[in-house]
Amino acid sequence: MKITDSRALVLVSSLLAFSFFPNLANAGSFIVNSQGQPVRWQGMPISCAVNPGGVSGFTGELQQLVVLGAINDAFRTWTQASGAAIVFGPLESECSLNKQLVNANPNDGVNLVTFQDSSGALPTGVLAAAITAASGTRIVDVDIVFSRTAGNFTPVGANNATDLVAVAIHEIGHLLGLDHSGILSSMMNPFGESGTGIASRDLQSDDMITIATVYPVQTFAPSTSTISGKVTTSTGTNVKSAHVVAVSQTGGVPVASQLTTATGDYVLGGLPPGTYRVLVEPLDGPISLSNGWPGPNSYYVDGNNNFATTFLGGQANPTSIALAAGQGATANVVLPANAASQLNIELLGLIIGNSITASGSPLHLPRNKTHRVLVTGTNLTSDSNFSFAGTGLSAGATSGGTLQNGQPFREANLTLSASAALGPSNLTLSNATSTSAAPGGVIATVNPTVGLPVREGAGFGTTLAPGTIFSIGGSDLAFGKGSNGLEEAVARPLPTWLGGVSVKVGNRFAPLMFVSPGQINAVIPYEITGSSADITVFTGPGAAGNTINVTLSPTAPGIFEVPSTNPDQGAVLIGNDDIIAAPAGSVAGRVVRPANAGDVIVVYCSGLGSVTPTFPSGIAPVMNGAPVPQMVNKPAVRIGGTAIPAANVLFAGLAPFFVGLYQLNIQLPAGLPTGNTVSLQLTTFEGQTSNTVTIAVAP
Repeated sequence: MKITDSRALVLVSSLLAFSFFPNLANAGSFIVNSQGQPVRWQGMPISCAVNPGGVSGFTGELQQLVVLGAINDAFRTWTQASGAAIVFGPLESECSLNKQLVNANPNDGVNLVTFQDSSGALPTGVLAAAITAASGTRIVDVDIVFSRTAGNFTPVGANNATDLVAVAIHEIGHLLGLDHSGILSSMMNPFGESGTGIASRDLQSDDMITIATVYPVQTFAPSTSTISGKVTTSTGTNVKSAHVVAVSQTGGVPVASQLTTATGDYVLGGLPPGTYRVLVEPLDGPISLSNGWPGPNSYYVDGNNNFATTFLGGQANPTSIALAAGQGATANVVLPANAASQLNIELLGLIIGNSITASGSPLHLPRNKTHRVLVTGTNLTSDSNFSFAGTGLSAGATSGGTLQNGQPFREANLTLSASAALGPSNLTLSNATSTSAAPGGVIATVNPTVGLPVREGAGFGTTLAPGTIFSIGGSDLAFGKGSNGLEEAVARPLPTWLGGVSVKVGNRFAPLMFVSPGQINAVIPYEITGSSADITVFTGPGAAGNTINVTLSPTAPGIFEVPSTNPDQGAVLIGNDDIIAAPAGSVAGRVVRPANAGDVIVVYCSGLGSVTPTFPSGIAPVMNGAPVPQMVNKPAVRIGGTAIPAANVLFAGLAPFFVGLYQLNIQLPAGLPTGNTVSLQLTTFEGQTSNTVTIAVAP
């Protein structure tokens, strides 16, 4: 399904002349004006507003905060692009909430994201559009409009819906001034998965290089390289709209791409130092000039897509270009003569058992597995064979077949080793006279293997409750941006994609706190019901690890502990003073003392059950105006074996500013047992008991 085809109108303001750009765009890079000059924002931060109303199933006040959080996750993705200096306001990486603005208005100076625009219907099949207004070389207003009729958007991975965050990331790329890319794995490719509920939300190298070229940090240009040149036919004719890709010699990764101008020229800038090969291929499928990209009136749509795919130096013996920081190289490519019958890949797919799936989207393939890969297209002769450039990818013998509709295909086993390099690489099909390439057609992902038991994060029980913080252990679970593949959530609401993975509990993504290759910490969604649920780690559309089943209960109480010389020391504070109720010197780097009768202690817990008002998953209480929910049924508390009167439990609910964390405020009565290891335990209204922790109580 087409993800966007947006810049298709012209507006003349009484004050300034603004243009929407469908027909002069530097595809694979950035939008240019009618004089061929790049248009961009002239300063940071870029302010924006979101009206989150209109998303099915998220119409309530609190549910709309989930939508707002999802959109801000999408904006935050671009602020984290390596080499780029991008800041959104007013809160550095977040947009403000505005429920009053509904319709796009490129004259109002407000960059609006809306799901309710009624000013004009988007074309059939278009999920969303970024309507860009510019004056000269300066972008002045961009409104992102999500279709009211297509997509059935979901921020939480619901089946038979479209991943809202992935679509938003794409459209924000347009907001920043980027055009579409001809690389399948790129976030800026013109198509998106509809109905899968999940899509990759990771920027690839070509996305990050393009955005950093437009908005570079100070060190970006001196640390990168450039390849430029011209593409001509064997008879010397300039080739317009040829897709030129810089491919890393190591690993075959499509690093950056560009379309040639009417004079056949191209520039591939922002390349990291390394050794490259220059691939030139026609946009004849799966991304094609003839299917409306970059747009029906695009500058590039009348270009040439009937020529042979080749590398600089020839398909059989490509030329290698070694570049150091700050260097440039010239690479003029002369295309070989066309074969009588040109190979052409149109769709990519997988054979799983007796099922065949095929689309124009890249194949997300977990490593340490063998996959049966196929392509459909034209002129697929019996000697047409696959090759894959990625590190750790190896293909078996290529064979052929025919779909039920009579369309021929070529297929082969593709094995990804356990150490296969993560990320995109090229898929190529060649015979004796012709070659067809799908740049970024394969994306190697982690191969999550979840082990049992899955544990509640405080008391480490194996029964889980809605709202419970839980931990998954296993192998190759995720690979984050930090050292050793670790990555933590940096904002609230918690994201549902982190380190290249999402965790689905039942039919809903779990808010993620932390991911690593060996462990994931997340929160059971409050919306999950029933006595059990399946948990699966997803790495992209159609790509996932094993599924395990866990036991659910309305409550699964656990009390958090802190590292201490005192066994089972509870995470229990005294009042608001950040003092731990523990023996002196028992907790390194913290102020501690025993609690006294009359003190109010704060006990931090997990899995205590339902709260009121009903609270959506991933939201932190009191943030963005969210209230502090309180428990419907307070737990019973015993300290030193003594039952604490219910009146002494002053507060029982969710901890402000945290997700998945409960807190109990308990005033200690006189007469409790004293000592350094006084026991503390909870019992929920379900009759379930927590782990037992200790606190220090003064005589």
